Amino acid sequence: MNHPFSRISFFLLSALFLFVSCHDASTLKKGFIPSRGDGQLYYEEKGSGEPVVFLHGHSLDTRMWDKQFNAFARAGLRVVRFDFRGYGRSSEQSETFQQTHLDDVLTVMDSLRIGRAHIVGLSMGAFVAAEMIAMCPERLITCTLASGSLHGSLPGPSEPMDSVESAQRDKEIAELQAKGIDAMKAEWLEALMKTGGTESRKMRKPLKRMIDDWSAWQPLHKEPRVLYGRDAQRVLEKRRSVVPTLFLSGENEHREKVPSMSRWLDDYRYVILPNCGHMLNMDQPKAFNDTVLDFILSHPDTLSPSRFGTLQTGDLVFVTRPRNDNGADTIHVATLDVQADGIYVVDATLKHGVDRHPLDTLFSDFTRHNGSICDMYVMRLRDNSDAFRWIASAVTFTGEPYDIAFQYDNGMHYCSELVQDCYLTDEGTPLFPTTTMDFRDADGTVSDYWQRLFTQMQMPVPQGVPGISPADISRSEQLVPVPVDILTFHHP
Repeated sequence: MNHPFSRISFFLLSALFLFVSCHDASTLKKGFIPSRGDGQLYYEEKGSGEPVVFLHGHSLDTRMWDKQFNAFARAGLRVVRFDFRGYGRSSEQSETFQQTHLDDVLTVMDSLRIGRAHIVGLSMGAFVAAEMIAMCPERLITCTLASGSLHGSLPGPSEPMDSVESAQRDKEIAELQAKGIDAMKAEWLEALMKTGGTESRKMRKPLKRMIDDWSAWQPLHKEPRVLYGRDAQRVLEKRRSVVPTLFLSGENEHREKVPSMSRWLDDYRYVILPNCGHMLNMDQPKAFNDTVLDFILSHPDTLSPSRFGTLQTGDLVFVTRPRNDNGADTIHVATLDVQADGIYVVDATLKHGVDRHPLDTLFSDFTRHNGSICDMYVMRLRDNSDAFRWIASAVTFTGEPYDIAFQYDNGMHYCSELVQDCYLTDEGTPLFPTTTMDFRDADGTVSDYWQRLFTQMQMPVPQGVPGISPADISRSEQLVPVPVDILTFHHP
């Protein structure tokens, strides 16, 4: 998971360019949101209430949602649609700049101060929406996947293009140039129309208009890994999802099987819309709108800010042990994963190895012989905007054994090493740098606690070896205290 991945900070809202048009009873907001790589993302917004974000398909743009935009706003929702980078009025892509479409979604949500939303995607947009279920489920209230789901067969950003794939793309690009872009676009339009229902003729003109306006940059270039693909599937395999999910298929394109990603979902339904095909939202807009609105409105946001107080995904929980001098040593660190169904932690312990489990398991693991729970405190990165990426990375290590030797690159992790390997900058550099392991007390001696622990493991105390301890992480200037008593979330 050490691949470049970044998104605009939540606090770049001040740089957002907006202009407002009042041509409708509900105010339309539209403009451009700055994104990495000197890019801009075009968006439109209307309505108020719980947010719903629409994700368009390949070769298309925001206009494919024309039959949903006003209808969902009138239903009492805050509706947002935008053009992915490389489409519509957003900036073009680059062969040399790695970005993903998931970057785009989170950039828009952060800039518009949308913490969680109902996500609705179709085709390519459904691929991206499905990746959100895996990579950042805390950002979804519900997810609707129309004519698509998780594209787990594609290589993700962790698998860069090699020379063989590069040569194959050169060949494909040359063949397309010889064929002609206009011919390719004409064939693509007919492919989208092919499965349409008896009323599909009405969507031909708007589809053709979008495809004609499309720059066709993607098939003419070596596109970066814009989808997480296998990277997302590996995460979802280890972290089942409780996000309510609706799979939608058109009857004329129905493949008879529920998408395979459903095996990792605890709450999903599968609906087949009659008399339509791939572009079901344009083909049968009323049936599409009724079905999706019924699903969304029956799943209101349950993760209110008051439910878990100030706790957020990405927060670090530190466990302390009292010293003889009335001080305390920080002996463990765990990462919080706050979800709609409760609070989880990902950490590495001798008992579980690397594991994701409910917060109460952490309390149980650090309960003293007298029944009391060890003291704990919570800290957070000053910039916690990449928390979903850090937790997704941590989940990929689940199942690894605990590293009792406190050594790097041995296929095992101890608690603070796990945090160090997952909390990375955009360039892949650890936010918490390596120091040396120090098991000494304030008086310079190694306490009986550590002596007994390592004697039980039949190894010497690894004093002075390169590494990083929970105490080292807790002293980082990048962290700030979170004013919450974590033990109030204990449910005995």
